[in-house]
Amino acid sequence: MDKLTGTVLILTGCAGLLGCWYDRQKKRQRTVMAFVHLLSGWEYSLSCEKLRLSDFFARYKSPEPEVEKFLDSLLALVRARQCPTGGELWQMALSDARRSLDLDEALFEMLLAAGNAFFGTDQRENIACARASAVRLKEWLLRERTQFAQKQKVYLPVGMLGGVLLVIFLL
Repeated sequence: MDKLTGTVLILTGCAGLLGCWYDRQKKRQRTVMAFVHLLSGWEYSLSCEKLRLSDFFARYKSPEPEVEKFLDSLLALVRARQCPTGGELWQMALSDARRSLDLDEALFEMLLAAGNAFFGTDQRENIACARASAVRLKEWLLRERTQFAQKQKVYLPVGMLGGVLLVIFLL
């Protein structure tokens, strides 16, 4: 009975670790997609609605709670006018939210560059930067999804096989 219980616990632990990896990867993809929607919404707002930045951030609701928290902190910084430039505000808010957004170095740099879409010198520059940043993020997302599918094909069987081998060694 103890061997059966140990076997079930080990296999459940392996499945749990694989599930955590899977959830983390999917969360990162949803976060990037939320930033793509944010940039697209800002581009539309600039070209059609002519909203001010603070009004746009106050009105925009992100589907991802971590991105929503980031935007709330950015809006608070914009309203407080703590830094001389908007780029510094974006960098401060993004640096503070980096861990909760689960950003690696490359993605962090892409999102830093995307901040120019909100704090550029004129409307045309902001629209062009929003489009270019959205395209770069979509390309990153496509690469990430392809790599995720390849890794998933390897990680799931190897992880479960590792759990089975661990059970055999411990029995």
